[in-house]
Amino acid sequence: MPKFNEQNVEEYLISFEKVAELNDWPKERYASVLHAMLLGKGLKVFAEMSTDDSKDYSKLKAALLNAYSVVSEVHRTRFRNRSKQPNETYSDFAFVLEIHYKRWLEGEHAYNDIVRMREVVKLEQFYNRIHPELHSWLLDKNPQTLTAAAKLADEYNAVRKTHLHANKASSQSHTCRTPKSSASSDKQSERQPSHEPEPNTSIHEHTSSPTHKYRSLVCHYCHKKGHIRPQCYALKRAEARKSEANPSTEHNISFGADAVHDIEQTHINSVKLKGHSIVLVLLY
Repeated sequence: MPKFNEQNVEEYLISFEKVAELNDWPKERYASVLHAMLLGKGLKVFAEMSTDDSKDYSKLKAALLNAYSVVSEVHRTRFRNRSKQPNETYSDFAFVLEIHYKRWLEGEHAYNDIVRMREVVKLEQFYNRIHPELHSWLLDKNPQTLTAAAKLADEYNAVRKTHLHANKASSQSHTCRTPKSSASSDKQSERQPSHEPEPNTSIHEHTSSPTHKYRSLVCHYCHKKGHIRPQCYALKRAEARKSEANPSTEHNISFGADAVHDIEQTHINSVKLKGHSIVLVLLY
């Protein structure tokens, strides 16, 4: 007997069966003789089987083929893709194809069942025309008919679309939240009070900071601390009321001689803004 070949378990078992038939071994002895030849993973498979199953050659053979991933799908692939080798005759090539074909259909329980065989052929064509990922998923589900495989494929596709839509919605929601928070921060920054004093703001609110440069100065008009006369809002309000009471009053704007190229004095008629005359005096 040749040594057990873990690289090609299927062909080894075929050779083993031929040798057993040539020597007229009873089938009850097949399992015990094969056990003496096993090694590596094959020996481990034999050890994990029950005593009764280990005496049954067909069960031992199926366990070995399954352990070495020699399943019906592998036989189908080899049957479809096997090519003639340079060192084999056409008879040898036909024999190998026949073996793969038989193992494929036997694994599908269709070798002697014509109805089952029809379903196997239809399933093969269906699998060849779908996405490989879906094909692998359906092989795990092991549908027995084309109709059952189609229903499982539709369920797979529906679940996948649901997950894709959910992930897309979650991604869009995350994308939308980011600029919204940015815009919100921009609006908050716009709502923050300006450092410039508003016309109706109390001078004490503007000068409450201890670092204000005019905090120790006294206005000569209102006699309050924190600002000087040109910045006094009380003075500005008084002048505004005076301008409103005498809208027709005209005033001149004077510039010192040093400000206009040694011209002693330049007079400009009053400037009106929103119907009121405004007096501007620049002193140098």
